[in-house]
Amino acid sequence: MAKANNNHHVCVLIIGNLGLVASHVAVQYLLRSDSARIRVVHPDANELKAFLELVQEVAGFVQPGGMVAEQVTSRLEMKTENLRAAPEAPAEAPVERVFADQAWYFAGTGDEGTEVKAAIRSISAALGSAEVAELNCVVVPFARRASSWLTNMGTNENPRLAKSLGTAVAELCRSRNMGYRIFATAMLLARSQPPGGLIREGLVSFATTLYELKREIGARCADYFEFEPLRYAAPSGATLDLIPAEQAGKLMMDAAEQPDTLNKRHYVGSLAKTLFDDLCEDLSSIYELELVPVQDSELLNDIDKLFCRRLHGFAAHLSADSTGEQQLDCEAGENRIGTLGPRERLALLGALRRSQDTAWQGTKERVATMPGTLKETIIVQNGTPLLYYSAGQSETPLILINALGQDLDYWYPLVDYLRTRQRVILWEQRGTMLPPYPFQLTDQLSDLEAILKHEGIKKCYLVAWCTGLKISMAFHLQHPEIVTAMVALNGSLHTFDTPPELETTFEHNFGPVCRMVNETPRIAASVKSLLASSLEDKELDLFADLPKGQVATEVLSRANTDLKPHIMAPFRTEAATVNYCRQILDFKAHDPRQSAGQIDVPILFIGAEHDKLVSAAAVEHAAKLFPRGRYLHVQGATHYFLYDQAHVAGELIDRVITQATDGA
Repeated sequence: MAKANNNHHVCVLIIGNLGLVASHVAVQYLLRSDSARIRVVHPDANELKAFLELVQEVAGFVQPGGMVAEQVTSRLEMKTENLRAAPEAPAEAPVERVFADQAWYFAGTGDEGTEVKAAIRSISAALGSAEVAELNCVVVPFARRASSWLTNMGTNENPRLAKSLGTAVAELCRSRNMGYRIFATAMLLARSQPPGGLIREGLVSFATTLYELKREIGARCADYFEFEPLRYAAPSGATLDLIPAEQAGKLMMDAAEQPDTLNKRHYVGSLAKTLFDDLCEDLSSIYELELVPVQDSELLNDIDKLFCRRLHGFAAHLSADSTGEQQLDCEAGENRIGTLGPRERLALLGALRRSQDTAWQGTKERVATMPGTLKETIIVQNGTPLLYYSAGQSETPLILINALGQDLDYWYPLVDYLRTRQRVILWEQRGTMLPPYPFQLTDQLSDLEAILKHEGIKKCYLVAWCTGLKISMAFHLQHPEIVTAMVALNGSLHTFDTPPELETTFEHNFGPVCRMVNETPRIAASVKSLLASSLEDKELDLFADLPKGQVATEVLSRANTDLKPHIMAPFRTEAATVNYCRQILDFKAHDPRQSAGQIDVPILFIGAEHDKLVSAAAVEHAAKLFPRGRYLHVQGATHYFLYDQAHVAGELIDRVITQATDGA
């Protein structure tokens, strides 16, 4: 391993996508040298923190009872810096110049052109402030985030990325007289799920998607998978090359220590592939369902199709033969392990499942106790107390604008994700169950203004759910200098004259009901019962009462059973029903659509395929009214997307903030 001149010297610089393979490489450095120091550079401080935790966890696995896990915090230097946004060449020499023996860049697997450009930009920026002797570039298949299937990141999975990225990296290194290695790994399997928002890689990404979908469907219909298998479209005889992340890290480090491996491509995998059918049997056993590979896509129902969509790109790594050469332009070298046998596969998958269960249990416990962990602040607004909550820290806070008549339980899973990254502020809209009454849209706007004034907030992001969109629009029109960007979750701009093709059955029918209650409040009790029958999912024996082809669609359209006590919140009492109906009439009377063109900030509109309360077509139509509006359609989701897939919603919000910060 060549040595760079020493000034501020570290053994290795790690950049790019932080995940399992990066953590194993870091641990290998720590194991092989008592003095090795590692600098990790990433734009997200929360991901740096999560990566530090992951390295500690991996060190404990690799060296049980050893000292390395205890030394991680002292031997890893974490630096927050956005290399992708940095200029390729700094205008002035950096104050601190880092000297490293090696740099490691870990690539994602999105669109080929995008990923190559991002890699070269990040590597160039890193080399602008560091003198590095050698560069190692690592491509891991199916490396993505939970939300990648919804965005243009990860939708063009390309098994040949190692070749195109390797060519670009080789040219860059030759221009700098720097040695390089290009590593392409087989599909990674590991014993744990990365914490926080870290990138998911290889088969861990596949298994985590399976785990989350099963949990999500189970929350809508607990016994669905007792009657139905989960199908995945795959070619007959499909195979997959698997390698444990620990072995991949060791093999790459072994190669990186040999001078004769420089300026070459290296494949890191196994000697023989695993049949996908066998892998599905293993996954079925571990995840307690029946995972069935099918060749005919016509056999897929809507839940199967949703599973395949969330795994878009994975099929590109399945091969129909078990002996052919790898489809990557890499040299095999000696970087191969023996075939990963069923016993080892099951052991790793079992450990991964336990890791996922532990993480999910931790999330549930945090969400359950969240009301007691939020900071409460009470101010007096128009002569009455206004209670709001806050959590987290950031220079520019996220203001969460709730829907009329709804409690805050819908938000708690999302707040659990966001509070580690941003300061969040939220409150329950007044006027339905909380006084004063009546309370109109202009009063809701006054509450928002009062909270931001009390907090001294000069800049913020607005995240609005459902009817909260009109409040956020009104605030921006009054204070355009404060709002940096907005997100509309199932946002409604419904009015009395909304075209029928842009409204749901509920929206169409609820307006006349509200008029009746407003004119004759004594009918609120009977209206309450009527609304309960239309809002709550009917008790059905799905597999007895519906044709088999409709069961999956019906399950996807149903609300999470955890939310059943909350969905009827605006109608808990006759008084609340009257208040809510009058608030909805006031809401429908406000039509801000003509002012949409004045709101010139980035706005992400998120619509749900199975939203029974706000039409996805209406959300998409609303996005087109705004100069910088963008629509994202979530297949398989309901009105309660922010609750069901809080981590996905959180990643999408993160992306809006990052793009607004970078000026994208």
